[in-house]
Amino acid sequence: MPYRFIIASLIIAFSAGIAFAGQGGLNVNVFPLPPSLSATVEFSEPSGNKKLDADETGKLIITVKNSGKGDAFDVKAEISSDKRISGLIFDGSVIIGTVEPGKSVRKEITLTASEDIPTSDINLNITLKEANGFDPDPVKIAFQTKVFEPPKLIVADIGMDKPRVRPGETVEVTVRIQNTGYGDARAVSVDIETGENVFMAGDSKTRFELGGLPAGKFKDVKFEFYTNKRIRNGEKVSITVRINEARPQFKLAKALDILMDAPQKKIETVIVKGDEDKPKGSIEIAGGLSIDVDMNIPDGERAGKYDAAVIIGNKRYSASGSPDIEFADRDAQTMKEYLIKTFGYDPQNIIYTEDAGFAKFN
Repeated sequence: MPYRFIIASLIIAFSAGIAFAGQGGLNVNVFPLPPSLSATVEFSEPSGNKKLDADETGKLIITVKNSGKGDAFDVKAEISSDKRISGLIFDGSVIIGTVEPGKSVRKEITLTASEDIPTSDINLNITLKEANGFDPDPVKIAFQTKVFEPPKLIVADIGMDKPRVRPGETVEVTVRIQNTGYGDARAVSVDIETGENVFMAGDSKTRFELGGLPAGKFKDVKFEFYTNKRIRNGEKVSITVRINEARPQFKLAKALDILMDAPQKKIETVIVKGDEDKPKGSIEIAGGLSIDVDMNIPDGERAGKYDAAVIIGNKRYSASGSPDIEFADRDAQTMKEYLIKTFGYDPQNIIYTEDAGFAKFN
């Protein structure tokens, strides 16, 4: 009977890792299988420029993988730099914990850059320790910090799909938002606010999320509105564009320069080439939405009593299989303005039509 007791005790003890042989005082240490650790590190930041900008928070992502057969216990990471870094804050010691066989553990370490951080090359060393000495090889990561440069958000240009704003007519407006500063703008959004006697058309959006806007770049927003009859000719149409940024000091509110029943800026299609880094210099305002041929139409002498003109502005050709001409109706309206104001034609002597079909031509 005692013999059986000792064997049973040893079997139970081996499964736990340490064996005690009853009253005989025999201690048996059984070591588990070893772990095999490896580590990787990544750098992440929110602006997308792959640099840690001043007044920005990024992160290091450390991943520890155990390819061995045994557990890795009490794994810790120590983070250090080759030199003193002014304005960069991070936790130099991180607990990874236990890493089981065949598993990985991922830890994120916050990197905070103050507003006064200089432009610099950063090299961080990550040393990892395991409780029983099964340490993975150290890893290094290098990235750059960027000195603070403020963005400057502006309304660079506006354009409209009609030459004039008239009561009850829906007008589409394109507003160009540009960052003319040398610092990247973050989390840019635009709100459209209308004043008295001005209404948003249909399901037209009033808020636009533009995201990040790098230095010198622009994005367009489009919305539609109409007015009632209470705004007199020449009076301002009350529409305000509010540009928001992640940092309140860089936001802007701009009232659009739109007048009732007066020539407005027309939209021109702009072809934008792919992004290219340019050396720092002056940043040009991104125009291109406005064409001034229908602005400031000059006055001329009065035409003869019997002088007459015919204007046909055909925009839609889809029925014939040809592409539409986007601004044909607007150009026809502008031509009519010139005939009346510059050439002095009597409006009654101008035959004007849009999208005239075959029957109307006959």
